[in-house]
Amino acid sequence: MKLRFSFHTEQAVPIYARLCNQILQHPLVKTIGRTEQGYAIEAEGDEAELSALAELIGKTFPLSCWLTHSETEAIEQFDGEAQPLAESRLEMTYCRHCRDLPSHSCRHCDSVSDGHWLAEHATLERWVQRHLDALLLDGRTEFDCRHGHRELLLLEYVTPADEALLFCQPQALADALHIGRIGQLALSGLEKPQLRLVPRYEFVVAHNLPRALYQVQLADERLTLALCDALAARGICAVAIRSRFVPLQLSHCDQTPIALSQPGVQSLITHPPRQQRSCYRGIEARWDGEKIAFSPTTQADTALPLAAAAALEGVRRQDRVPKRSAVLYLSKRHDSGLLYRSDSGQYRWLVRLPEIKRSVRQCLNDIEARNESSARLMQRCRSAFGDSLARAERSELIVGGSVSDAMAMAAWLLELEIPTSDDDQAMAAEALIASALQHDSPVAPRIDAELAGGDGALELQWLRAFQSCLSYRLAGTESASALAYGFIDSFCDFVATWVEQLDADYGLDEVILAGDEFENPVLLDRLFSRLDRNVKIRLPSPLDLAGATLAMGGLFVDPADLAEIKGQAAAAAEPA
Repeated sequence: MKLRFSFHTEQAVPIYARLCNQILQHPLVKTIGRTEQGYAIEAEGDEAELSALAELIGKTFPLSCWLTHSETEAIEQFDGEAQPLAESRLEMTYCRHCRDLPSHSCRHCDSVSDGHWLAEHATLERWVQRHLDALLLDGRTEFDCRHGHRELLLLEYVTPADEALLFCQPQALADALHIGRIGQLALSGLEKPQLRLVPRYEFVVAHNLPRALYQVQLADERLTLALCDALAARGICAVAIRSRFVPLQLSHCDQTPIALSQPGVQSLITHPPRQQRSCYRGIEARWDGEKIAFSPTTQADTALPLAAAAALEGVRRQDRVPKRSAVLYLSKRHDSGLLYRSDSGQYRWLVRLPEIKRSVRQCLNDIEARNESSARLMQRCRSAFGDSLARAERSELIVGGSVSDAMAMAAWLLELEIPTSDDDQAMAAEALIASALQHDSPVAPRIDAELAGGDGALELQWLRAFQSCLSYRLAGTESASALAYGFIDSFCDFVATWVEQLDADYGLDEVILAGDEFENPVLLDRLFSRLDRNVKIRLPSPLDLAGATLAMGGLFVDPADLAEIKGQAAAAAEPA
């Protein structure tokens, strides 16, 4: 009887290669392989022998956040080879063999000793007790570890500036958060990623949490793990964590894991770039003469003449022959839209988001001035919920044309968030995302924006969508979560329609998705699902959606190529 044990992974998992090599020594294992889908082990024996082997493999291979599924199937012949796979050094902080032994280095996962962080305390037990006492008495504690300096706070001391929660009790995730099985498995993966999640109402009330969304993680190194175990024994399920270290931030399209914050590789062989070094969002890309190497950095971001062009090149240049591509680049702070590179090498916007900035008061005035119908709508809104609109108008907050700023405006208009300070845009956008994540139906109201033409690219206009928000609020027929979901879903459907049309007009090989707006899990999932039906969509894997992709792309963008687009509000491209 022949069986193949397969591990389907979205990215390489180095420890899987090492474990495949080790299990190749098993007498029943005949071949191993690294396939496009992941890793495979092929074996031959009787039913009892293979059942025992399956149990051994299940216990040996740790869960990875890149693992999409595993399977066992009967085969007629072997496809792998009886040769070891190429191995690389593992980037793990602990495994099941060393999780409780921080003073030891581990030959199984290559983690080095954390003993020097314990030097003044002599033992792990004393170190844990000191920080446990500080947390219980003062509500906070600080320490240094392999991920740098970090601070933990009890939840009653959390401020609006705190964005990350560290869960000490993994079993408490489902009760505290809106999280499914896929999310729970991802957080438990050996990479210890962060997921952006919505706390449940009861958890928010119990701990008076000020934010609607949090980056959530489990302990990502052995000292933090030991302290979390001690906190869990005291009944503390989670604390806030402050740290300059940014772990792998993950999202999902259906069940496919997508990296948001850091590359899944240490280097890429590619074309020789025009620059030698580029940094973006804590990732440095450096050309070493043969390949581009990626590493964490604390240096300032490299000035990118056009971030969307860097995103486009960061993906195109991974191919031996770069494809005819456009990038749908959505950023919170850079020019956004659909950017195309012509055969002559010039970058041109096909559709872009507006650069205009205005106050809430100006936005409401512009809605009122659109036509007679909108003027009557504003009069009725001021009669029905004038106090709410007046508070928003008094805030003097300025919003731009980005997706995040538009979501913030929609949140204020729907009163999902009340503006009170200059920092409220991000909080308001999060409130809309959190509300959308709680919508449990695929059906939602349409809240469409519109396109304005011109001499150059088409430009998205948000006013119609804001007016629709006010109309639905006035009617009172839809829930807040339905309107929040409808705002994002309608934008995705709207974007997908014109991307599909432009794809047909320009003969694109692929459309790339990139930019930090895709940290919004609703936006990423809905846009990917909608576009993937009719357009060849490409994600930046094995890089991420913003940091490493833009750092790499910055090596290839020459300001001379931007001459036609620089300083223009829009630019047109010649159809293929």
